[in-house]
Amino acid sequence: MTSNSEEKPNQSTEEKAPDPYNDVSAAWLLLYRAISQSLANADYDTVIDGSLKVLTNLDSFKTMLLDAYACASAMKGRFDKAMQAAEEMIVRAPTKATGYLRAGNTLILQGKHKQAIQVYNRGIEKVSSDDKQHTILKKRKALSQAQIDKRVDFLTLLPPNAANIVIDQLDVTDRDVECMNVSKKWQQMLSDYSLAWKDIMLRSSSDSAVFRLLPTVGRHAEVFGSLGLDKDKSQQMTNSIMSGVFRNVQYFHMHRCEVSQQQLLLILTELGNMLTKLMLDIRKSSLGHPIETILRICPKLETFRYFIGEGDMEYGDLGASANMCKIKSLLLIADVVKTEVLDATLRRCPQLQELCVKLCPPDGLHSIVTHCPNLELLGFNGIRPDLVSPPKVNVPGLRQFTLHRTVGMDPAHLIQILEKSPSALQSFVFSVFDNGPSITERWDRLTKIKFENLRHVSYCFSNSMDMHATVGKMIRNSKALQSVSLRSLENLTGSEFEEALLALPDLAVLKLLVIRKMNVVGLNRFLTTHARKGKASSLKKVHINQCDDFSDSLLEMLATVQTIEEFAMYSCNGPTTFGLVKFIKTISLTNVLDNLHLSDMDAVNDTVLHSIHDIHSLRRLGLVRLSGITVKAVQDLAASMKSLNELNILGCSQISMQASHQIMERFNFRNRVRAIT
Repeated sequence: MTSNSEEKPNQSTEEKAPDPYNDVSAAWLLLYRAISQSLANADYDTVIDGSLKVLTNLDSFKTMLLDAYACASAMKGRFDKAMQAAEEMIVRAPTKATGYLRAGNTLILQGKHKQAIQVYNRGIEKVSSDDKQHTILKKRKALSQAQIDKRVDFLTLLPPNAANIVIDQLDVTDRDVECMNVSKKWQQMLSDYSLAWKDIMLRSSSDSAVFRLLPTVGRHAEVFGSLGLDKDKSQQMTNSIMSGVFRNVQYFHMHRCEVSQQQLLLILTELGNMLTKLMLDIRKSSLGHPIETILRICPKLETFRYFIGEGDMEYGDLGASANMCKIKSLLLIADVVKTEVLDATLRRCPQLQELCVKLCPPDGLHSIVTHCPNLELLGFNGIRPDLVSPPKVNVPGLRQFTLHRTVGMDPAHLIQILEKSPSALQSFVFSVFDNGPSITERWDRLTKIKFENLRHVSYCFSNSMDMHATVGKMIRNSKALQSVSLRSLENLTGSEFEEALLALPDLAVLKLLVIRKMNVVGLNRFLTTHARKGKASSLKKVHINQCDDFSDSLLEMLATVQTIEEFAMYSCNGPTTFGLVKFIKTISLTNVLDNLHLSDMDAVNDTVLHSIHDIHSLRRLGLVRLSGITVKAVQDLAASMKSLNELNILGCSQISMQASHQIMERFNFRNRVRAIT
């Protein structure tokens, strides 16, 4: 037996090695206390002598530490930190060689021998020739020069086609700045390679060297753009354009640059006769120009997009005679696009095929009916709708139509547009709000139009309009529909939509968004019908957003539909954790679910994540703004699901940015999973 005083065999008897950095801190503390004690004892001579001795050695001691820090940083690849420390050494001791040698060595580690020679030259000038390290500076300079002399300019040895392939692989910034400075041969080769400069984009972060290159390479540009330039860079851009080097620009786009009205006029005047496509995003209407002026300066335009951040869109002289223009695609966005402005613009665009106009009074539809006989795409107070990849129908006429949040509209104008070519329409987004007492009766004419090739519809209207029956009939009249979206409806308890949806043989996508009250029985019947079809069901995608009536019972029925490839649920309080787990376990048996997205739901927790392990077909998973899931559960999920191509964990309160990066690195997801926080 061993006594309690004896040491157990498993216990280590080794003492920890002392930490020298703690010893240094203790030494400084003792020194300070000694000086403070002398001061308290009024021994002023001791305090003065001791302080001077410390201060005398402090500079050299700090320089030594900076040198060690710079060396270690360079060896770890932190060259910016190393150069900062080396430059501080030079500032503290400009006549000592230590800082210049450290800076030069750091540059050599990066292969920057030319810059290293410049640093060594600075040191040779400042350090005394009697200093032994003055000779070392000269030797290091000679070694760097020898390395430069031994280099082979491989790019000039390659055939021109092979050299161009190499240039194409370079990052734009490297091509613009770094490569141009290698040698005169490289500069000439890059300047003459037109494909490298076919598309030039200036940004607020662009180096000033990029602007200096414009006179050399501007002749190659066919697309020229700018984004967020300040006043100085905007002036440099304007000067380059006015020099006449941009002789082949066909598309010019400018986004939120600090350009004056006069500068914009100069730019458009210089480029106008070449442009076939123009996009202007102006902060204020006072900085832009009337539409009539732009169309006159740019007579060859086929595509024109004009955004004004603050203020109304202006046309110019409404009474002036003007030539017809060639514009086929037009987009106008401002605080207000007045009807008379839209009317005057459309009069000049008889060939228009695509039109998007935002914040225009409903009377603008009359101008569209009158002046646009060849439209194929129309967005009125809304941009293009999202399509479900419909096949192109060889029927002339309007193919895509977005009518968004238009109040007080005369239905006759809408009906006139739709009646022109109903067989051509493939996508219709319909969002109307109107409190007129008799307006519903005038909408009934829509039910008499047969949309033979309509593939995608999205309906949104105020309950005061009582449009349920009308929209239900429109859906039933569109037998080719593949995607239906119903949104922002307070009450959807009638049977109109259920019957209409059941009448669609090819329905693949159903989206129910922001619907407070639903016909649960009718929706259950719809899902039951598709479940009975088995693999023959056409239903593939279901999105549910802010529909609290979509509860566990509906989830259970949806899980029995054997063809669901994509399911998304956002901000729904109806489902429980138990209901979600049961849904996931059931739908995993179909082995077809490819995309699952859950967002803003308290019922989603680690238990739900654990059930997702069973979905072996899953390739895309969204877990967005879920406060109930933990890092451990996500890590376990990532480890078990090798089929995932995309993981979105945006805004989950228990998962930090650092944890997200750890998940990517630990499971080697950097190239195949998009983890976002």
